[in-house]
Amino acid sequence: MRQLAMTVHPGSEDGLSCGQVLWGTDAANDAIGIAWDWAEVNHGVVAMVDPMTLASNVVLVASDDSRLVSEEQLLEMHWAIHRFDWQTEIATRISGLCEAA
Repeated sequence: MRQLAMTVHPGSEDGLSCGQVLWGTDAANDAIGIAWDWAEVNHGVVAMVDPMTLASNVVLVASDDSRLVSEEQLLEMHWAIHRFDWQTEIATRISGLCEAA
């Protein structure tokens, strides 16, 4: 999976940015994605706004082909997100926007 889209909303008084990010695949027949809101908690340091709120078209199933309940799906998606380098990519983009300003 890779980053497919990102929005960045410049910070207000505190100068800290926020936005949304979408990671997934862009395969024509099997496109999947996971999106979440993020916020800069310190300059160059980003975190999920609400880890309990993900938007996704992913449906995960157990080894017996039963659909995982929402809590299990959320946990598994977080394990995947933990492996993405999303924070570095956002911090790099924010840094680039600050240098351009």
